[in-house]
Amino acid sequence: MSAVRRPCRGFTLIETVICAAIIAGLGVALLASMGHATGAAQVARERDTTNAIAAMVLADIFSTPHVDPAGNPLAVDNITNLGATIFGPIRPVPPRKDVMRVSDYQGRIESPPQDRDGNALADLAGWVYRVHIQHVDPVTLAADVTHTGLVRVTVNIAYGSQLMDTRVIYRATAWDAFAPTAEAMP
Repeated sequence: MSAVRRPCRGFTLIETVICAAIIAGLGVALLASMGHATGAAQVARERDTTNAIAAMVLADIFSTPHVDPAGNPLAVDNITNLGATIFGPIRPVPPRKDVMRVSDYQGRIESPPQDRDGNALADLAGWVYRVHIQHVDPVTLAADVTHTGLVRVTVNIAYGSQLMDTRVIYRATAWDAFAPTAEAMP
């Protein structure tokens, strides 16, 4: 007895179209997940840059003596915006190496941020920071126009026209008595 052999069949047109549709769906899902990963990486880079700028500015402020000269109140203003369009006109300021006291940072705007010698930092085009300083009451931490020895330092950091972060610290004249000097640091 001889077995009847059927001829080999290939895929039908319907099977081929279904397979192509499945592969296309997987491709779209892969591209979408890559887009999300790229966006997440961009957000992480922006967060790292924001943290680096904040750390640089706050380290400078902490290393600067806080002296409240009598009769020289800090200007009190209301910060509602950021960036060249957000912070308003950028006024010329001396390099940070020439800053003598914490209150000299009042109103400081740098775009792009600079090193202590006044040189623009690489890869920070589009970034801007502003420092706002207010005297505060030591008990209530409410704004106060008298010189109490305590100031609130607010640093706003923006990229383009978007506020990325706001850092607030308090700096007291008493800090200088306890702060380590450069000679005492290892």
